[in-house]
Amino acid sequence: MGQPKQLLKHNEANLIQHVVDEALAAGAQKVLVVLGSDGEKISVSINKSRVTILHNEKWKEGIASSIRVGVEQAKLQSPAINAVILMVCDQPYVSAPLLKNLVAQHIETGKPIVAAQYKNTLGTPVLFHKTFFPALLKLSGDMGAKNILLEHKEQVQPVRFPLGYIDIDNMDDYEMLVKKNSSE
Repeated sequence: MGQPKQLLKHNEANLIQHVVDEALAAGAQKVLVVLGSDGEKISVSINKSRVTILHNEKWKEGIASSIRVGVEQAKLQSPAINAVILMVCDQPYVSAPLLKNLVAQHIETGKPIVAAQYKNTLGTPVLFHKTFFPALLKLSGDMGAKNILLEHKEQVQPVRFPLGYIDIDNMDDYEMLVKKNSSE
């Protein structure tokens, strides 16, 4: 892309600050941002007043290493933690109401996993109860937590997120986002 996608502008902020702002607006008790490649450059662009920045030294391994860093640190910082929500910064339509809905569905249904549902799939953002922390800490490679969702379908509560399929993987995706936002 020629630059870290986390720094691409979206509305009034960049993509990384957008998800941080939405997490804080949703009432997150702690927001941990795990950075890998270009972490120093990205870190400078984040308002850190209520955020902990974590540097993933093993970022080349893939997203699983970032999940492990985040979950390990969440457990260290908050030993009584009951759940975490995993998010990525390249879903520009993540919102505080969506995140609040994940938590509400977890409480209402008692399901230990609450995942966003879009385009006939389940994905991020996704809430995992602490009973799944050991499985999250065993992840490896670039698959993320998708296999956990697939292996435990009966324990997953889906939450509709119609725009969840829109993510920024390349400049064409970003240009479409900019175009869509300017036409709204």
